[in-house]
Amino acid sequence: MSKGNLVVKTNQLNSALQNLSLPEIRIIQLAIVDARETNTGLSTDKPLRIDALRYAEMFGTTRQNGYQRMKDAEENLFNRRFSYVDEKGKVVKSRWIQQVTYLDDEGAIELVFTLA
Repeated sequence: MSKGNLVVKTNQLNSALQNLSLPEIRIIQLAIVDARETNTGLSTDKPLRIDALRYAEMFGTTRQNGYQRMKDAEENLFNRRFSYVDEKGKVVKSRWIQQVTYLDDEGAIELVFTLA
């Protein structure tokens, strides 16, 4: 893949991110940081766990409020779509998240991103 394609994809991703709410962006940020810190990476077959306590600590709120914000944001994020042009010039439509599990008794969510 040429560097020119990378720039175009980065611009398309930035445009898609601009349509997200702050809590939605925060979920994506936490997931990426956690995937990097745990060396698990982003995968379509292994969910990423995001704890409400971590969300609360990172963004200055209570655990309960953090969990509620994560649930609300995830619901919107799950339903959001974006599109991009692939290397063959074809328009591809995708979603941010392909699955989510609520862990109410643990104050966490597990989600699987859609990797395009």
